Amino acid sequence: MTVFGNEAKHEIVRYLADGQASYLGAIVEGTRLPRSTVTPHLSELEDLGVVIGDIPHGQRKGRSVLYTVNRERMAELLEAWVTYVFGAESVNYFLDGGYIAEAGHRHNSAKDLP
Repeated sequence: MTVFGNEAKHEIVRYLADGQASYLGAIVEGTRLPRSTVTPHLSELEDLGVVIGDIPHGQRKGRSVLYTVNRERMAELLEAWVTYVFGAESVNYFLDGGYIAEAGHRHNSAKDLP
């Protein structure tokens, strides 16, 4: 669950979550994180299947990679995390917005959650 435990990874995923594929330079600029921070986290997110590059690892030498977020994989990891934290019976309730609705409002970011 390392994808949920690091603010830099959160920012990278949030940046890519708008659905627009982006190159490393745009991710660095959009997240305002140093390239030296983005590069290893982007690689780890790709290894986890959360981010997808358009060029396979072994074929990248000297080529720019276009990255996108893998929403299906994020949903799988989120479901696993919710199951772990809240229990299996809570998954649908939590993912369908019941937990957030009970709190009285929708949240724009994880920082807003109680």
